[in-house]
Amino acid sequence: MNTPVPIQHTQKPVSFNPRLTPDQEASLESQFSRAKTLHATDLEILAAEMGVDDKEVKTWYNERLAHWRREQGLSDFFGSI
Repeated sequence: MNTPVPIQHTQKPVSFNPRLTPDQEASLESQFSRAKTLHATDLEILAAEMGVDDKEVKTWYNERLAHWRREQGLSDFFGSI
């Protein structure tokens, strides 16, 4: 009789957009720690400085904000960008 081997899950860093480089994610994380929401103009400037599409920054920010809210015990949908 074969005994199933339990699968051990390793904790890997959360990546909200696999197309962003680690440096770009670090830059976004730094910005997120200063401000949980971005004005549309700030979003466009940040995307231009990083050399990515503003949709990617907006998606990352929305996903990161939802993750932060879950950590805080808040609703994912309150105050979306």
